[in-house]
Amino acid sequence: MKSSLLKRSLIAGAVVATSVATYIPMISAASADVIAAGGSDTTENVMGSILSQLNTDANPTYNIPVYSASNFTVPADANCPSVTYYPQSTTGLTYPNQVAPNGSGAGRNLLRDYVASTRKFANGSEVTVAGQGQPAYDAATGVKGCLDIARSSSYGSASPAATKGQYFAFALDAVSWASPSTLAPSTLTLTQLSKIYDCTYTNWSQVGGTDGPIQRYLPQSGSGTRDYFVTDLLGLSKTFSFGTGDNCPAVKVLDKNGNGFEENRGDRIPDADLQKAILPFSAGQWSYQANNAANPSIDQRKSAGGVTTVIKGIDKHDGDSQLWNSTPVAWNDIDGRYQLNDAGWATVDTSTDAGGYPVIEGNTTQASGSAWNIVAYPGVRLVYNVLHTDSPSYSVARGLVGFNNVDSGVKSTLCSGGFKTTIAAYGFSPLTNTANGTSNIAGSTCRRYLA
Repeated sequence: MKSSLLKRSLIAGAVVATSVATYIPMISAASADVIAAGGSDTTENVMGSILSQLNTDANPTYNIPVYSASNFTVPADANCPSVTYYPQSTTGLTYPNQVAPNGSGAGRNLLRDYVASTRKFANGSEVTVAGQGQPAYDAATGVKGCLDIARSSSYGSASPAATKGQYFAFALDAVSWASPSTLAPSTLTLTQLSKIYDCTYTNWSQVGGTDGPIQRYLPQSGSGTRDYFVTDLLGLSKTFSFGTGDNCPAVKVLDKNGNGFEENRGDRIPDADLQKAILPFSAGQWSYQANNAANPSIDQRKSAGGVTTVIKGIDKHDGDSQLWNSTPVAWNDIDGRYQLNDAGWATVDTSTDAGGYPVIEGNTTQASGSAWNIVAYPGVRLVYNVLHTDSPSYSVARGLVGFNNVDSGVKSTLCSGGFKTTIAAYGFSPLTNTANGTSNIAGSTCRRYLA
């Protein structure tokens, strides 16, 4: 995996030793404007760190974990009753308590549903509105909103609501395929990758590897990583039906415990599939986990027997071995850590290491990485914090994770470059403050796109 010789680094420090994804500020929030974020697993850890640093008495911040063995409570404020979020397998909950939103789509939908609600609480008692689904909340005064920020690793048109949703991109990520198999090749072309998932290729030997069957895996529906992988790398629609064929078993969406297969996880692959499995993986998440390999609660790449799921490369040039992309992840010789193969943070010497094209923003569009550049890695994406302009805490949330997209517009600390080191430490690439006439008029280190 040490595929790139890095000449220069601007990153101070290296390994993040602990996770703050379930950080809970010890603050009495009865009269405060509580800010809660939930959704994507991919950006949960980095946003946990950022929000903990933004936490104040006036605006306590809560980062709702996707996967937790314990309950997570967000206290009440003027806009929402106290809500307890439960582990994914929990059933029989009564409103407003609920299972934590799981994935980018689930986070955006929860933000939408809270704002659109006509369900009310009067003097602490629930008032049922005919036909109203849950979860939702509308205080007697008319203000509403329990989720203020949706973590999202993908862009969705008209989501959470047409003309009302705002996507504030704060970092770059890259997505590739991964496998724990020693039979798998080091790279695949985009054509080979797509044909594995459509059952054209069913054996590693058909794509440059060693003889052995392939088992396809995908995260749960609604995952931003799944959506991006399917649409931008496989070139298929979000609703594509993955069939079966000769020597091509069904795509697995359940893990070894019978639960939904979680993105960016190698530890949930059954032992019987360790030589077969192929799955999408965030390069930012892979780097963060690899840099914290000594902490089993963070490093989720390894099976119980110690087999590591390795992120692999994409060969854009269909067989031209001189132009292979070995991986979107690079080893930083100066800091002794993994990071995105990003020319903005470290210069890659491709003359001595044909280890791949860098992860650069010029290779993305607002919705995807489909505007691919000939000299850049093809799986580049932006990651976002999504807001709803009708949310009662919109202005507060924008002050924490967004900016005013006008000339000399007011910028949050996050969008002023104040968390560059934090973003890099969690495996992602900070954005520059280069202004443009559309998504960054203000010269921010974020980008704003409208739903």
